[in-house]
Amino acid sequence: MKEQEMADILYDIVERDVPDSADLWPGIRARLRPRRRQSRWPALRPATRWGWAFLTLAAVLVLSTMVYAFGPAISRVFQMMPSWQYLEEKHLLQDVDLMQTVDGERLLNLAEARVTLAGQQPPIPLNIVCRDTGGGASGRQDAVTDDARAEPPAAATGLNNIGLLLRVAGKVTAVGDGFFYLDDGSGCTDSSTFPGVRVICAQDVSVSDGQYVVIDAVSSTYYDGDTTWRALVLPDRQSLKAIR
Repeated sequence: MKEQEMADILYDIVERDVPDSADLWPGIRARLRPRRRQSRWPALRPATRWGWAFLTLAAVLVLSTMVYAFGPAISRVFQMMPSWQYLEEKHLLQDVDLMQTVDGERLLNLAEARVTLAGQQPPIPLNIVCRDTGGGASGRQDAVTDDARAEPPAAATGLNNIGLLLRVAGKVTAVGDGFFYLDDGSGCTDSSTFPGVRVICAQDVSVSDGQYVVIDAVSSTYYDGDTTWRALVLPDRQSLKAIR
């Protein structure tokens, strides 16, 4: 069937069944307009007082569950924040007349607060034997010479501990000007004829040959004959304790 014949048939049907006074355009426009999505709130909104009561109870339960679930995590965050009470307990707050009176009310002037580290404890020394001081190469730090009696002297291969605070105990085998040698029997030697590791110290440190001591010293090195040797640097006299 051709398009013209179809159009004629439809025109005859409309002319026969639809009166001339009928206006179809309002209905056509209404169907062509986009429909607005109806809100679901009217259907969910309670219609009675009991409905509102149950809705309120459900909201309270949901809020309580969220507080119970996320409360510990939030409290941890606030506990990590430094507080003035913590600083005062640890004696880290320096007194610089921070309290002021403004309009008759006492307050703390936070703009001038000074926090110090005076209450911090020194690091705990690492217990170690003389043979393990120094260690192998690490970055730009050369390895110390392990045994001067070997031919040629071999470099150490242990973990590098240069700069760490170490605790060593042993017998004083020699005393020199600004140093002494400490031996714990682990087979530590250098280019000198004295067994043990060289301990570099101040002139006021008093030790005697044959004395047994415990020291807290910083792992270091010294150079002799183009060779890196292990050494320990004693910070002060309080870092040395005589055993007998």
